[in-house]
Amino acid sequence: MHRVRLIVMPIPLLCFLLLCPADAMPHPEPTGPSTMLSPSASSHPLSCRALLPKSLPGFSHLPPLPQFLVGLALRNALEEAGCQAEVWALQLQLYQLGGVEATQTLIHHLQELQQGGHADRQVSMDALTSALQRSAWEQPGPNRVRRWLSYSDCDNEQEQSMHEVVGQLPAVGAYYNLGTALYYAFQSCSDKAKERGKDGAIDLGYDLLMAMAGLSGGPAGVVISAALRPAMKAGVQRLIQYYYGEKEVSFP
Repeated sequence: MHRVRLIVMPIPLLCFLLLCPADAMPHPEPTGPSTMLSPSASSHPLSCRALLPKSLPGFSHLPPLPQFLVGLALRNALEEAGCQAEVWALQLQLYQLGGVEATQTLIHHLQELQQGGHADRQVSMDALTSALQRSAWEQPGPNRVRRWLSYSDCDNEQEQSMHEVVGQLPAVGAYYNLGTALYYAFQSCSDKAKERGKDGAIDLGYDLLMAMAGLSGGPAGVVISAALRPAMKAGVQRLIQYYYGEKEVSFP
């Protein structure tokens, strides 16, 4: 003969479970790092960490200006991909490089530039790549006299896989192409930089640099230029002079 086991539950707890819907019960907020891009992005989604600048070979050896520019673009790519934990971690690093106010303004300005489209100015990819390379080589630091990537490393299988995934997400891809175009240009991977600079990415980068130097003609440029840390601003101004062939450029 089978016995029936009775489960005794305190009356207050029983009433709570019966009267409170499941949706009303508190759920813990996620505190750990994001692990995946949206499954809809690809049949083979990659981790959010693969979008971080440090996943790019040799990134940690780049001078502060390249790290800041590449980081800005990839920070926005991470946000579009829903990688909130990585966004905040990277943003704190950008604050240290460029300052809090300037970084926050640049983040929003870059978003406005991307959403608003770009003028068909046909920015010279060759000239900008040359300027970026020269700027990186002349930055002070122990690594300034050597090339950070070998020519074979300009074609990185893991990074190329990430590029193919984010290419299915237009907003993520736009920022990612900008970030990697700047990264490859600083690393003297000219062909790869030109490939990533298509579809307006280089125009977007040019607009960003002009705003950082206070030459954009709008109020955002004035705010950014005034708030940007002096060393970072000087590096951007020098870069623009390289772009225009050492011609005198009037800065505010």
